[in-house]
Parts: sequence; structure tokens; C-alpha cells
Amino acid sequence: MQDHNILIVGTDPSVIGLLNIHLEEEGFSVSISDNIPDSLSYLERKKFDLVVLDLTELGPELYQRVCNNPETANIPFILLNPWGEKISFTPRSQDHIVEDMNMEEIVNKIQDLLHITPEPQESNSKPSVKAQEPESALAEFPITVEDGVVFKGCLEKIRIDEILRGLSLMGKSGKLLVAYGERKGFLYFTQGHVIHAVTGNLKGEKAVYRLLLWHKGQFLFDPQTILIEQNIHTPTETLLIECSRRLDQYKHLLSQLPSLETRIETLSLSQLKSLNSQEMKILSIANRQPTLLRLIETCPLDDGITLQIVARFYAQKVIGPVEEEEEEPTEATLSLEPTAALEGNLKEIGIGEVIQILVLSRKEGRLLVAWEDRKGEVYIQNGNITYAAVERLKGESAVYRLLTWREGKFRFDTGVTIKSRNVQKSLESIFFEGLDILEEYKRFMEQFPSLTAYVEVISVTGQEKITPDEAKILKVVNESDTLQEIIHRSPFEELKTLKILSKLYSDRIIGISKGAPDKKSQSVNYDQIADDLFG
Repeated sequence: MQDHNILIVGTDPSVIGLLNIHLEEEGFSVSISDNIPDSLSYLERKKFDLVVLDLTELGPELYQRVCNNPETANIPFILLNPWGEKISFTPRSQDHIVEDMNMEEIVNKIQDLLHITPEPQESNSKPSVKAQEPESALAEFPITVEDGVVFKGCLEKIRIDEILRGLSLMGKSGKLLVAYGERKGFLYFTQGHVIHAVTGNLKGEKAVYRLLLWHKGQFLFDPQTILIEQNIHTPTETLLIECSRRLDQYKHLLSQLPSLETRIETLSLSQLKSLNSQEMKILSIANRQPTLLRLIETCPLDDGITLQIVARFYAQKVIGPVEEEEEEPTEATLSLEPTAALEGNLKEIGIGEVIQILVLSRKEGRLLVAWEDRKGEVYIQNGNITYAAVERLKGESAVYRLLTWREGKFRFDTGVTIKSRNVQKSLESIFFEGLDILEEYKRFMEQFPSLTAYVEVISVTGQEKITPDEAKILKVVNESDTLQEIIHRSPFEELKTLKILSKLYSDRIIGISKGAPDKKSQSVNYDQIADDLFG
């Protein structure tokens, strides 16, 4: 299904984000837009097989414009109408209106419209992970995260409390969507403080603690500023400490129980001499043969207390698994191996912040980073960076280069190791030195509009005084157009290249033009160009 492209258009992250997760799990290539101009631009630049459109705000206008355009008129629509509102237009025969936000049914309808037969799952076994050789070329970059997403990831590989701590550390504001099968939860942040949480019928701190039990599923962070009533008044640091305590408790109790997806039933009450009210509530629910997770969700008691009683009943064989034939894997139990542990965009989160999240959560694996045609990889093990490579740079210098990247996308995969090590300094030392490098980089970049700025030699006066290194850079300038090309072709590392360019720029040996420079031109009015560009 990789050849099927779907455009999702809507403004409600709780609907759009959740649908995106489900469609990507099915193998579709998904693009997301929250406004009409971007949607039309997507449709002009790329061939889409289907559009999923939330009718709540953008529906009628976008729908009519797409249908009236001969180049896009044949694209079928799934029209989401979650509030059951009256539609002001008559949908075409090839389109389908959905009012029930059942994600599985929506995916099935999309497969029907595109005439797709779901492929049977051959195996649930996970492929083995091979150690990477440092001499090999940089890995391919399967980074497919959408432009509007700060980051998203997989709960099997990064726990929800680790994401909470990372967002708090970075002082982020926005909304975190967490999905586990058909379940979903929302956490709202203001400058790193958790202010609101909801999942099912739980709100506030209880909702946060419930999400700690979700050991599978996915999460997606939306950075938009949202005004919402505060229902969490516990200081975030205190909340995180309580999350850590509860996780330890849950881990101990869950180790005594089968999977949370296991259906259980009452076996025998002969071991019990009496029952208190709490135990009676749990047994009454167990008589309905729910899954362990559904029992916890249904029980009115605190999750920790419920788990304690359930673990004791299970050990005493008061309750046990329902004997039944092996079922087909459900949405909640399907393997999420193709999903990255964490991936996102560097416009909203710095690469240093990403590394801090991974190190603080004691993750081990490979971080892939791509910015336009540049690629880099960083291996993390035992709380430190062990190996780094960016194009021809390796070791600490590669890490420093990455710290200067202000845009691009990243992907982190757990379980990928490398045999050798080329980074010896501690993470604290690298970050401390990197701060100085970043300040220098920012200062130099203030002289240039962007990496795509056109740079050219504008004067031969003073060239007799330049150093051999400056002469090498001038040769690269003559052979290149943009600042990005010069950095890419330079024989020196990026910071040294920028220092030389800054010196040549200050001496007015090189200058910036609005368009591609004419290499044959011998006379350039640099003063006029600078006036036009900078006012």
C-alpha cells in the first residue's frame, strides 16, 4: 500500500492525528494539512488517491474547489462529519460520509474505495537487528514525519513518563495525543507544565496515572497554544516523581500477571473466607470475562489498589485466564516494529533537546538526522553518545555540526548498535563546548539571509593579502552558487568555513546577490545589492 497517497485535511488534532496513526500503521503514505491553501498546494504538487476531509470548518469550500478542478475532480473523498451537522452540498456518488469516528471502520472504507484487499499477516516475529559497521555508508533515511508534527513515536519503545519529562525539561507548550487501539488520551502543556489531562472518563492526575499502564500504542505532539481549563494542580516535578513511584509499583504487580490484553474469569472462591467491598467489586467485574486492562478501567478503585487485589487473586487462583481458541491479533496487539521510537522535525525541537530526551530516558539506539541533502547519524549507549558521523565528519566534530542544524527531520530507532566508538567525551562536555560553537554559528549566520543565499566574488581588491585557507574558499565560491553549496564543497569543517566567509564578507571580497550570480560578469554594484537586500 506504499503506492497509495492519502491527504488528510482538518483542524482537530484529536481526529486527524489519530486517523494519521491508523493509516500509517496500514502502510499508507499520508500527508496532513490544516488549511485550504496548503491543501490545494499539496494537490497540485503530488498525486493523491483519496482525500479525507473534516467538514467541521474547511469542508464545503475545499470540497467544491477540488471537485470543480478538472485535474483533481476524480479524487474520491471520505467526508468526516463527527457532529452530524447538516451538509450544505450534495456529495458525489464516489464519496462517502462518515459520522461514527470508528477508526477501524474508516480505514476499512478507505480500503474499499481504493479496492485494496488487506494482506494477511504472515508472522508476528520481529526481525533481528544487526550491528552496524562504522565504515559503511550512512543508512537510508526512512523519515516520513509530517512537516507540522514536532515529534511522534511508539510507546513500546519510549514510555509516556519519559515523554512527559522531556517536554517539561524543554518548556514546551501544546497538546500530546496518546493512542492505544481505540483508546486515546490527551495531555496539555504550558511552558513545560502539565496543566490538563483526560482519557475516557478520567481527568486530571488520575488520567495521567492511567496512561502509565499503556505499554503499547503511539503518541504525537502538537505544538499549538491551546486555552483549556486547568485540571491538574500538582506541580509537574511532583507529578513526575509520583509517576516514577507508580511505575515501579505497576511493574512489580504486572510481572505477576499475564498480558493486559488477556481475558480473565472467576475460577474458584473456595480459598476466600470473606470478601470486603473492594474485592466484591473486582470479582463482579471479573465475572463478565473482561481483559485485565478493561477490568482496571471499569473498576472504580484506584488503579494501584485494583492491581494489588487482582495480583493477589491471580496468585490464589481465584481468577485466571479464559480458556479459548487463539484469536487473530487485534489492533492493540499488532506489532509496531515499522514505527520509529521517536521521529520529528527540528524546526520546533532542537537536536540537542532530542538527544537529551533519549539520554535522560536511558535509551540505546541510532538517531538519524537529515537536512535537505545532508545526512548524519548518532549512536547512543549507556547514557552517552558513542559514535557520530555527518557526511565526511566523524566523532565530536560531527556532533558539533549537528548542533548547528536549525532545520531537518530526525528518527530514532532502538536496538540498533555499532561495534566501534569515535566519541570519547561525555555528553555534558560536548554540550558545554557546543554552546560556544552555536553562539559563533548564530553570529556568523546573521550576516547571511539563509543557506540558500547566493554568494559571489565581488572584488579583486585585497585578494593579494588573503591567506592560503581564504584562497581555497574563494576558489570554492567561484565554483558554487549558494552558501549551502559552498559549505558542502569546502575542504574545511563548517565552523571554519563560516569564519573565513565572514572575514571575506567583512572585507567586501565576497557579497550576496538576490539571484544566481553571473560568473562572467566583471562588474557588480555590491553597494546597490546590499541596499536592496537589507534596506
